[in-house]
Amino acid sequence: MIAIMAMICLCGSLWTYSRSFSAPPDRLPLRNAPAVVDRNVRIAIIGDSWASGRKLDDFVEKDLHDRGWNVRITSHGHPGARSQLIYRDMFAPQSDPHSSQDVLFGAPFHAAVVLAGVNDSQGYIGADHYSHHVRLIVEALSRRGIFPLVVELPEYGIEQARSSDPLGRVRRRMMRMVYHHDQIDVIPMYRSALAKNLQESLPADSYRIIDFDPVATDFNRSRDLYLPDAIHLSEKGRRALSAQIGLSLDRLLRQRAGG
Repeated sequence: MIAIMAMICLCGSLWTYSRSFSAPPDRLPLRNAPAVVDRNVRIAIIGDSWASGRKLDDFVEKDLHDRGWNVRITSHGHPGARSQLIYRDMFAPQSDPHSSQDVLFGAPFHAAVVLAGVNDSQGYIGADHYSHHVRLIVEALSRRGIFPLVVELPEYGIEQARSSDPLGRVRRRMMRMVYHHDQIDVIPMYRSALAKNLQESLPADSYRIIDFDPVATDFNRSRDLYLPDAIHLSEKGRRALSAQIGLSLDRLLRQRAGG
């Protein structure tokens, strides 16, 4: 009984912590967007493990170079991070190994690509929680003159995703039952929640959502795009996503540069 009660208390504490909602930062100074001069641009990529280890940087840079842009890319990826932690990383001290503070407060960036949601959905943290924190990320970038492009929650093998520890499995199952009616594939739910939240909160021309469908619409029919863990992209998948990101950035930058 003591062990059972201890596990219940621990699960309750983890539940309460994971469902806390961050508030917008106080008095984040406004900064004007940098001009696009001579097709020289600075791009940031922030997110979870999909953005870590320069997995996309070189592919995106080459795609934009082929389209005539001189690009400098800076990436910050936090493996295992949910959208709330990615947001907090933007304000973390630079001594923090996952800090992305320089994106907001360093030399100006023209645009930032946001990759978040795989860990939110895999952990069944709630579509409202995910959409709330991605919106905070978008708002923070916008206030600092950085145009946000959000990759919609990617398709991945959510049905095959497993937690490595028993406590995690219990918590995920409880979260799934309470917030998702025990539905396993919640990717469409999370995508819809984000689109609705952004549409209701921000001007339509202040952000863009990068459609993931040109990369993959169904995990089981596109397994060659993924690693065996069913969660991360293979090199082929990273090239496909980078091409989609490059296309979206090219369209934005051309508009910013006046053609």
